[in-house]
Amino acid sequence: MKPIQLILIILFMATLSACGWHLRGSVALPETLQTISLTQQNIDPVLSQTIRRNFEANNIQFATLEYASYALTLSDQKEERRVSAVSSDGLAERISLSISVNFLLQDKEGLTIGKPSVITVSRSYGFDRQNVAGKNAEEQLVKTELRNELAQQILRRYRFVALNRENDPQEVSPPVETLNPANASQ
Repeated sequence: MKPIQLILIILFMATLSACGWHLRGSVALPETLQTISLTQQNIDPVLSQTIRRNFEANNIQFATLEYASYALTLSDQKEERRVSAVSSDGLAERISLSISVNFLLQDKEGLTIGKPSVITVSRSYGFDRQNVAGKNAEEQLVKTELRNELAQQILRRYRFVALNRENDPQEVSPPVETLNPANASQ
């Protein structure tokens, strides 16, 4: 390799790293956020596996609560399939799919970090009643993409909420039990 080519390659790589470029899906986390306790309630096993794989790909290890920095609870997965457009003869032309989960992040003491929220992803695709078998395969592909996108959203939300907590430790909410009006009156 000629010296000029080597210099150009080094210059190109330095420019890429200086602009903040990184692989899609990779998230840089400080060491304090790299262990997490994950609790899942009413989550599809396929989505659960996708979330775990996504976290592990970003060097986040799963541990019990006593060894983890934070406790992440994901619950009540909901999948919805509905007709989003109809043709002039009243038949389905576009289908919308959405997946949502409840997201709750707590510290070791059980204090809620940020606000409990619902993370939702959705996508629509064209429906051809002449090719139902092909569209069923396309629907499965869209669901796989939605699961991957949801796992990325969960990871980004974890990073955002936890980093905000690291930067401003006073920003916490009361434990979830006190947020429920039925429990507050007891």
